[in-house]
Amino acid sequence: MDIHALLSYTASIPDLSDVQKLAASLHATGQSYHDHVWGWEVTYEPELNEADAEVEVPDGKGGYTTQIMSLWTPASFAIGESGVWFFSLLWGNGVDQEPVAFLDDRNVLKKMWTTVKQSWSNNKRRRSND
Repeated sequence: MDIHALLSYTASIPDLSDVQKLAASLHATGQSYHDHVWGWEVTYEPELNEADAEVEVPDGKGGYTTQIMSLWTPASFAIGESGVWFFSLLWGNGVDQEPVAFLDDRNVLKKMWTTVKQSWSNNKRRRSND
C-alpha cells in the first residue's frame, strides 16, 4: 500500500471489545465469512479437520502431485490491513479453547488522533460560547 492510499484510508478503528464480539458470533456459527465491517476487510474460517484430504504437494520437479493425507487447520478470524491496523484470533488449541489474539496497531497515530479530537471539542465549545 503506498503513502497516498494510507492518507486516504477511510476506515475507523473499532473498539476491540466490539471486534471480539463479532469474532465470537462468527465462531459460534462455524461458517466461512468474508465481508467489510467498520471499513475493514473481515474474514472468518472455521476449523477444518479431514481424515482423507486431497492435498497438492510439490513433486520435487517443479510441479505438484496429489496426495491423500489427514489435514487440520484451526479456526481463524482476521480484520484489518497488515501494516495499517490488524487484529486476528486463532483457535490453535481447538475450537472449544480460548483463541490466541494478535494486534498490530503500531502504525495508528493515537496521539495525533487524540489531539484532533481535543481540538475539535475545543472548537465546538468556543462556537457554543459565541
